[in-house]
Amino acid sequence: MAVGDGYPIIDNGQCVEGIRISGGSYEQDQQAAEEALAALGFEVPAH
Repeated sequence: MAVGDGYPIIDNGQCVEGIRISGGSYEQDQQAAEEALAALGFEVPAH
């Protein structure tokens, strides 16, 4: 689950780090984070 402007990075089912994106609305920031993580091959947690 994303919180504020952060989003967890999940690798093999474990949270290994986080990504932080800001500049748009909450929804825009969350979408950008999800797309970035997916493009890098990471799991995108369900909301």
